[in-house]
Amino acid sequence: MSFPQVSNPTPEEETIEVKKTELKNVEKYEAIVTKRGLWARILPKLSDRDKSRIAMHADDRKEFATFLDKENTGFVRLHDTANCEDKNYVLDINNPCPWDILGKATAYSFRKRKYQRIYFSDIRVAKEKIEIVGLNLLGFLTDLGAVDLEKISLQTNGIKEMWEYEPSNNINEVEKLFNLAKRGFKLNNSFYKTDLPIKLNTTYGLRSIAFEGKIYRKLDGIRVNLLGDDKRNDVTVVFRIIRKYEDGSYGILWRELQRKSAPKLKDDKQILK
Repeated sequence: MSFPQVSNPTPEEETIEVKKTELKNVEKYEAIVTKRGLWARILPKLSDRDKSRIAMHADDRKEFATFLDKENTGFVRLHDTANCEDKNYVLDINNPCPWDILGKATAYSFRKRKYQRIYFSDIRVAKEKIEIVGLNLLGFLTDLGAVDLEKISLQTNGIKEMWEYEPSNNINEVEKLFNLAKRGFKLNNSFYKTDLPIKLNTTYGLRSIAFEGKIYRKLDGIRVNLLGDDKRNDVTVVFRIIRKYEDGSYGILWRELQRKSAPKLKDDKQILK
């Protein structure tokens, strides 16, 4: 069996206009960012406090040192957005999240292998769930169970179906499949969705397809492509939740299985005014 070929939705099915929703979100987000003067903000050098909020536990550093010495592996500590919100943009000194890291270390880009704002990330943690995020991005998550990261390959059940999927470059087809993945679907013995509950000592598979494209916004009269500085790739990754910290953040080990160029959407030029 192969990944589902999505037909036109029936009137009863929810229609998610992915790109329009993304653009509205960006417009709201960039309006806030511009108002606060953060568009071109250069983040300061990390404080000891911030470093401690993204540090790997000493026991884990020792246990997984050999794994992390291998190519295409890494560690990231993600905070839950539910714990990181400042009301009315007033900094809460009791907020457990790092202040001077993009997205407050709630979202991560496997494509760039660093923290990013949600619109340029692959995943984030929100209300004890892993969610796929990102502009012009189609993705699938699957729960692989208590499987060792090093024992997983592109032929592993649950991963094989994901990476063999050939994405369309037609935005209408992409939106239909996103709509299906938003609700979740089962293929063979695996379940795929755009968000899944976080479970300790559990391994997840991710296919993240960040389509090439241009999303424009006018900033101070200048037309800016929001995706201009974002690496647009198609990556397949497995990651494991190894620890929940006292501050509510999660320690995550990851391993990249495949990386290739992402396709370009046919209908990709949009201008935000």
